[in-house]
Amino acid sequence: MRMKQPGASERRATRLIFLLCGMAHSSWALLVPYAKVRVHANNQHFGLLLFGASIGAIDVVLNVQASLVERHSGEIRFRNRELKMSLAEP
Repeated sequence: MRMKQPGASERRATRLIFLLCGMAHSSWALLVPYAKVRVHANNQHFGLLLFGASIGAIDVVLNVQASLVERHSGEIRFRNRELKMSLAEP
C-alpha cells in the first residue's frame, strides 16, 4: 500500500505545531535568572533544583505509562522500578 503524500495544508500544520512546541519549550530559558533570584539560590542549588524537577517528571511519566500499559495490555507488564533504579544510580 502506498502512502499519500501530505498536501500543503498538512505540511503547514506540522510546521506550525513544531514551531509552537519549540517556542513553548525554549521560553523557560528566559525565566531562569528570575526564578533563581526568587528562590534565593546560587548556581549549584538551582542546578540541583532543575535536575530534581526533571527526575520527578520522568518518574511521573513512567508511573503513568506503567498504569496505561497494565490497563490496556494483560500480557505486558511494564516494571519501571528497575529502570528508575538504573537512572538513579551513577
